[in-house]
Amino acid sequence: MSLQEYLPSNKSAIFIDDFEDVEDLAEFIKLLDKNSKLYNEYLNFKDEPLTNQKLKSLLLERDWEPDFCRRKPKSLFERLKVTQPNAIRRHSNLFHGYECFLCHAVHRIEKSRYRGNTVGDNIAEPDQYRCPSPRRFDENGRYSVHDDRWSAEWSMGRYEALAMKELISGQITTSEREFQKLARTLQEDDKTGHGEY
Repeated sequence: MSLQEYLPSNKSAIFIDDFEDVEDLAEFIKLLDKNSKLYNEYLNFKDEPLTNQKLKSLLLERDWEPDFCRRKPKSLFERLKVTQPNAIRRHSNLFHGYECFLCHAVHRIEKSRYRGNTVGDNIAEPDQYRCPSPRRFDENGRYSVHDDRWSAEWSMGRYEALAMKELISGQITTSEREFQKLARTLQEDDKTGHGEY
């Protein structure tokens, strides 16, 4: 198996092994720098449908459930997952898997505290939350142009974090639907000036 087999297209990456030496690679990079049409051929895969069938199959069939969620199957859901892995997946994508990871971590910490065990610090510093808005490179190669494609997810992420904080602080159990509703309410309150954050 090679990395090239899983690229979105034949022109989506440059591999040094394709060149005789460093000078050959440098010449090619200079050519790309001078030829916008050729350079853009290496970016077209971002806006075109995925053509690599091997990669498409991997993305469609992969179980995004992280290893820590795997348990001995007990429920019908879990038995179906083992017997018919392509029929049902616990997490539809990596983001949901990560949310599951965080949830497990919170419960593990709280359970440990309840039992009187010492728990190490799991506190993020404020500067760890200051991620810049999603950006992309401009025509001069500067990473400075705001990218609207990810802005909605980026801005909503803040309110989802605040909603999660509120639920954990209040020890409130809720559904994903109610969680999203709370996040949207916090976002709306912030827009209208009624928010506390």
